[in-house]
Amino acid sequence: MKHASKRAPGCVFLSIPLFLLLQLAGCANTPLALTGRQEARSAPAAVDVRRVLPEPPTMTESPLPILADEDNIFFAFGEARIEPDELPKLSVHAARLKADPKLAVILIGHTDDLGSPAYNLAIAQQRVDAVFEVLRGQGVGRNQLRRYPVGSEKAPAGCRQEACRIKLRRVELAYGR
Repeated sequence: MKHASKRAPGCVFLSIPLFLLLQLAGCANTPLALTGRQEARSAPAAVDVRRVLPEPPTMTESPLPILADEDNIFFAFGEARIEPDELPKLSVHAARLKADPKLAVILIGHTDDLGSPAYNLAIAQQRVDAVFEVLRGQGVGRNQLRRYPVGSEKAPAGCRQEACRIKLRRVELAYGR
């Protein structure tokens, strides 16, 4: 007489891998005592880890992309006043815009992440307005200028050092037609 099993036919195949997995999990914290012959067989060849693994980022690296200084007007913390050393850059942009009346620029106002979102958006707007007024004062047509304050909404995560945050406080000039 045949013995009837109440298990499904594939149950044996599932229980073997499960058994092996449980065995390995139980041994995970148990150190292995290898003999000299086993150590020689299991030791991997020497690998230069520096060539295999990428270098970890240093704490001084900025999460910002490389910024073209000539296309950005930088501001002091909490300020919307354009620094005197930033004005020559705006003169170059004004000359470029006046030379090509079909050319337009978007003034994108960025801030660091230290204030509230509402404060950051307001100061980004003030900074954009300041750049707008300087360019208008240098003869750039109103139809060539577009304003876009983003505040800290597009600030990169991980920018925690002051050297990084300084680069966030800016109005970016992005050209288009």
